[in-house]
Amino acid sequence: MFREYAVDPDVCSSSELFLLILESFRQSKGRFLTRAPRNWMLRAKEALKETGMGPNRRKGCMRQLQLVTDEVFIKLGSDKNFNQEEEWINQLEKTDRFSELTAAITLNSATGVERQYTFEELRIENESLWESQSPIYVRRNARDIVDALEPLLKFSKEIVIVEPHFKVQRGDNNRHLNTIQEIISRRSNYNFSRGINRIIVNCNGGDWADDGFHEQMEREVKPMLPKGFKLEFRVWERALMHDRYLLTDCGGIDLGIGFDESSQNNPEEVKMSRLSNEARKKEWNDYNNREEAKNYFVLVGE
Repeated sequence: MFREYAVDPDVCSSSELFLLILESFRQSKGRFLTRAPRNWMLRAKEALKETGMGPNRRKGCMRQLQLVTDEVFIKLGSDKNFNQEEEWINQLEKTDRFSELTAAITLNSATGVERQYTFEELRIENESLWESQSPIYVRRNARDIVDALEPLLKFSKEIVIVEPHFKVQRGDNNRHLNTIQEIISRRSNYNFSRGINRIIVNCNGGDWADDGFHEQMEREVKPMLPKGFKLEFRVWERALMHDRYLLTDCGGIDLGIGFDESSQNNPEEVKMSRLSNEARKKEWNDYNNREEAKNYFVLVGE
């Protein structure tokens, strides 16, 4: 559902290709852009001068480009400037993010570097590397659900789960908790393999009174947390919650029927759809202030 690309800033020397950048990279389209080199925006601004645009139009284009990069730039990718003497693609190949890229997009045809394409080669001849399907339908077991979420989680450092009906049951039928445990078990893969130490879960607490829900989570969930890992619960009024989301600092996914594994009487697949940046921000802001929840507490693994 989400893919990471790198674009040679020299591509911006073509007004047609520059417009393709503006159109192609959006959270809603599942395409992210790694910052390589660190001064990518400055290099793009210089390249844009070669289009022959007047100063005012270039300023407008740069404003539009800034909006795009604010939304899709992966800023913890390559954190160094490239020298002007060596080819961009050869320097990109040496960065720690290169192996994670779906493709590197250059102005001219490929030179033999793995996964290097022009826009035309990528969009027309290698469509499977360009189109990122949404919605997708995923089997409702914890491993498959998290497999589908992981491309986004790998470069996310803040993870927020919105699951109104989150609950824990005795025995082996912990359909919500199994998915949370699977996410936590892969925590070292997230945030550019730097790992995370906290997840926020928003729910309505079910039929439990506030104190009862807290006590149940302390009893049933806290013992399974890794040492020092924080699982924060924010309990909201039931009327305020309906949809299920995974929200991160980089993107968002609507999880239709929810995070829980299927049971005998439930659908076997969950429909997952990407959120636009605007929708992600709205949901993020709605659940951001824990002081507005009717209850919140933090479990810390011991």
